Amino acid sequence: MNRSDLDGIEARARAAVATLSPAAIANARWSGLGGHEPVAIEVIEVFGFDDGGILAILAATTVEGDREALHLTLPLTDAPPWLGLHGLVADGGSVIGARGGRLAGRPGIHAGTGNLADGSGGPGRALRESPGDQSHTSVIVGEQSILKLYRRLTPGANPEAEVLEALADVTDAPVPAW
Repeated sequence: MNRSDLDGIEARARAAVATLSPAAIANARWSGLGGHEPVAIEVIEVFGFDDGGILAILAATTVEGDREALHLTLPLTDAPPWLGLHGLVADGGSVIGARGGRLAGRPGIHAGTGNLADGSGGPGRALRESPGDQSHTSVIVGEQSILKLYRRLTPGANPEAEVLEALADVTDAPVPAW
């Protein structure tokens, strides 16, 4: 993407954030804010995908002068990032953000099977969001895979991801394959 494209997706992300209700974010289970309304929400990075999808990374500060803002992901509803994110986990690669950040994908067990660029993914490969307010957002891919977008970002590895990856080596583990 060129600088003009990156500036455009950043402007779209800022506009989307401006419409967010601080109370709705405070009460969303995935935010981890426990009902404490943020006093400031700032876009700190924006990733644009070839299909037009946009994923913003936000910093939410709950108390004036807080040194530690919470970092949250925001998939834009008018430009869903699911196809681009699925491509990263299916095929690997990386996307450079509007402010120079890097979002890298590590192929999973279905590597190379994820070309969903036409939005349909071929027979049985449609995308649909999983219902329910969770600590993440899940998108079901072709009724065979689940793409999880963790909504609250913290330093280090995600404990859920570590456990699922470890269980992948256990024969007959009663959980989906990592």
